[in-house]
Amino acid sequence: MKEFTKIEYAEAAHAARHFGNMRFATLGLLSAMNGAALLNIERLSNVSFALPFPIVVIAVTACFWILDESATRYWRRAVARLAEIEAGEGGAHYLRPRSNPVFSATWATRVLYWGAILSWLAVLL
Repeated sequence: MKEFTKIEYAEAAHAARHFGNMRFATLGLLSAMNGAALLNIERLSNVSFALPFPIVVIAVTACFWILDESATRYWRRAVARLAEIEAGEGGAHYLRPRSNPVFSATWATRVLYWGAILSWLAVLL
């Protein structure tokens, strides 16, 4: 393996780990924020905001979802590049087929985001 390819492979692997970790860190932060908002909904709903409190939480949840989708795109690009490098070098770590592409962590995360948004819409209505 050429020196540049080794460096590129290491950087792409680092990027894949970074964006994978970022996705689940933001999901944890979002869960904590939604939990705190749910526990304090009565107290926070009495405070005069320009917008009703559930709308603010829905907007923040949507922002976290956008951040997650962006991190997913970067993660997929890094993994695709790792697979390209491995194909040229005879590696097999990132070239293995996924066991079940229908039930992925990405879809499970999307279900959680939809669940949070729909729950707050139910509170709003």
